[in-house]
Amino acid sequence: MELYNTIISKISDILYYPLVVPLFLVFTGVYFTIRSRGIQIRLFGEMFRVVSEKPKDKDGV
Repeated sequence: MELYNTIISKISDILYYPLVVPLFLVFTGVYFTIRSRGIQIRLFGEMFRVVSEKPKDKDGV
């Protein structure tokens, strides 16, 4: 049982090292940016156009 505790403790020390979570988030963001061919960059201007356009009628959102 002591062996299992040692193994789990070592794995926990690696997974909860302070830099692991931020690095995981950065690499995941880069991965999805590449996979989506930079959709959040390509359509940046479209985002502002859609948000700033006026509604067609008075009751529109």
